[in-house]
Amino acid sequence: MAVMDPNLTVLVVDDIRKMRRTLREMLRLMGFKHILEADDGDVALQKLRGNLVDLVISDWAMPRMGGLSLLKAVREDDKLARVPFLMVSEEMKEAEVAAAGEGAVDAYILKPFTAQMLHDKIAEVLERRSAPTAIDTQLSLGLVYLQHRQFDEAQQCFRAALAENPKSPRTLLAMGQWHQAQGDLQKAKECYQAAVKLSPKYVKAHEALATLCRLLDDKDEALSHLQAAVRISPKNVDRQIELGQILAESGRPEEAQQVFRAAMREARDQYAEVAQKVGEACMRAGLNADAEEAFQQALAARPQDIHLYNRLGIAFRQQGKIKEAVANYQRALRLAPNNENLYYNLSRAYYQGQDLASAHKSLARALDLRPDFPEAREMLSLVQGQMQAMDA
Repeated sequence: MAVMDPNLTVLVVDDIRKMRRTLREMLRLMGFKHILEADDGDVALQKLRGNLVDLVISDWAMPRMGGLSLLKAVREDDKLARVPFLMVSEEMKEAEVAAAGEGAVDAYILKPFTAQMLHDKIAEVLERRSAPTAIDTQLSLGLVYLQHRQFDEAQQCFRAALAENPKSPRTLLAMGQWHQAQGDLQKAKECYQAAVKLSPKYVKAHEALATLCRLLDDKDEALSHLQAAVRISPKNVDRQIELGQILAESGRPEEAQQVFRAAMREARDQYAEVAQKVGEACMRAGLNADAEEAFQQALAARPQDIHLYNRLGIAFRQQGKIKEAVANYQRALRLAPNNENLYYNLSRAYYQGQDLASAHKSLARALDLRPDFPEAREMLSLVQGQMQAMDA
């Protein structure tokens, strides 16, 4: 693919129409003939999946799906993962640079910029993609071999990459992954540690060490590396949630709560999804009051989500808030009156509150809707047994 080929298709993503128009005119002056537009990341993703796009130029800050979320979605889609991605922002703070780097952005450009600056940046991105370095080529091929468990071939590629540069943190990380895939955890750890020593802000190496240390049951070192990764790249909410859960499991609930709140602040265009993840993490850690708050916030953003009502009900029940749990399930049933799981969970709330008659009625309704519901039938036998014992 020729660099700056005018027949390439470019997708411009920005929520401001004037900026899209400016970018479109700059691209036309460069000779590009095929220019698509999207006013947000969610629309851009649809266009990417429906068209052959050769380059994405996306703004960082957009209301529904921002540039970082779009980048992540593109890189996680096997059909789109190799599309060059240029990020545009008014400023790129260190945390944003780290987040974009983690997402494998090809380059970023700061506003305001001239047509020549944009031309040079696009040329740089396309040139790098069309003529990758020897290390990039060997690492990409080696990781494919590793994914298919072709260990000898992967090792040859990684050794070739090391021969190009013995102090490449990316190659040392790949060698660590190779050792870990074969069960040699100590060798893997040595490679990851070498990568961190060469590049102390290499987030992926810190994250690899954190995961490995958890496997080795070294929670303190795992926590240390995960905290380092979060400090370097605080916009990765999944990592923050994992950190919060480890802190909670380590008997540090107040620190865990701070991390969970930080994750919620970073959520922005994925607020409901992140709030739900925080709620689940809090429940696993036994922080049921925090889980309740997170699920409530997720429901505020997705008030039709029956699964969230179920999870909130569990958070209520685990705190002994039976009236709140019952009211929660009743609200959900107004949205989904034929959902047998809601009736089952409602029966459990009634049972916990010693309202056996209401529990019996809810279970009967659940079984009407789904006769082959073993948990409901087992619960019904338990409730009936207790009712008979009370009548005796």
